[in-house]
Amino acid sequence: MSVSSLRLFGLAALLLFWVSSCKKDDPQDPTPVEPVTPSNTTLLIGRVTDPAGNPVSGAQLTVGAKSGISNPDGTFALADVASGGRIFVSASKTGYFKGSQGLIPENNGVS
Repeated sequence: MSVSSLRLFGLAALLLFWVSSCKKDDPQDPTPVEPVTPSNTTLLIGRVTDPAGNPVSGAQLTVGAKSGISNPDGTFALADVASGGRIFVSASKTGYFKGSQGLIPENNGVS
């Protein structure tokens, strides 16, 4: 992607955000707005692979107090992982070096 395409995309995204955020307040609307309280958790989905890119089945995954095991195709899903800051996912299995990856997950999303 060229620099000019990236700038054009950024400008378009900024324009879309600006236009969509403009809303005239309606004093006639008596409907109260309930605040949304984020739960500060995320669904973490990933795949464990070896250096050659082959899936690693049965790897132990750990994120804080949450843990799980990778499937035969190397994939895993951990629900209700605490978010709101940087987290580290660790993977370990006998015969392999322990691996880890850091990320900043989205609140109430999928990371």
